[in-house]
Amino acid sequence: MQIGIIGLGDMGKLYAVSFINAGYKVFGADMPLRFADLKNELEPKGIEVLIDGHEVARKSDFIIYCVEAEKIDEVVAVFARSTKYGAIVSGQTSVKHPEIAAFEKYLPNDTQIVTCHSLHGPAFSPEGQTLVVVRHRATDEVYAQALEVYKSLKSNIIEMDDYREHDRIVADTQAVTHMGFESMGSAWKNAGFFPWDNPAYAGGIDNVKILTTLRIFSYKSHIYAGLAILNPYAQKQVKYYAQAESELFKLMICENETEFRKKFTRPAISFFMKVGRFYYWTITS
Repeated sequence: MQIGIIGLGDMGKLYAVSFINAGYKVFGADMPLRFADLKNELEPKGIEVLIDGHEVARKSDFIIYCVEAEKIDEVVAVFARSTKYGAIVSGQTSVKHPEIAAFEKYLPNDTQIVTCHSLHGPAFSPEGQTLVVVRHRATDEVYAQALEVYKSLKSNIIEMDDYREHDRIVADTQAVTHMGFESMGSAWKNAGFFPWDNPAYAGGIDNVKILTTLRIFSYKSHIYAGLAILNPYAQKQVKYYAQAESELFKLMICENETEFRKKFTRPAISFFMKVGRFYYWTITS
């Protein structure tokens, strides 16, 4: 099983190194202007850097597209025709609707699609982290082969058969909660202080809020843009969050406590319960 990675950004390089350490032959490619730098960085580790995705797709039995969700259609359209006959194809985007649409549109019918989503950033080793594996189009035999490849990462694997269910769960547990943490970070910035220097944030759950916000702001913006903008299940929630935040802010400015309390309707309570579940997920991760 020869593994090819199209897109050697932070996550692509992390997985290339992980698969090499697991004993696989790994090819990779990125934009031509990065070819020389990637070759110098990765070939000493045993990863063969090729000039473009056509060479990677032609040689690889297992192909992973590690590109942003907003670019997945464009990239797959360019390299899909070079896909090796019968290859397994995967993607590493955090929202699967645009990824699956691109695969269905451009990939040859003989390809097998077993995609994935790593619930961690490039600063963390895949070992012990959560990895969602989505079987979209694959025979039992091929799916078993793909699963063996994923298991070599030593992640905690969650198997799913429907990419729609994946995106629905991501919308419920990550998209809007990430937006909430981004709002907190922006508020602290505009207020002109670090929360750990302010006695109002003295510990307990405030520490979790601060650490989670810092973790989110340390990653690249396209990760969270894809989660919230390109996920059809998240769009409605993001709109509701923005509307609720605006209404609550107006009531606070007007010091209208009675109406403020009334705004904590059943949907609002449901939203804050989701935030609580995300806190728990962060702590246990």
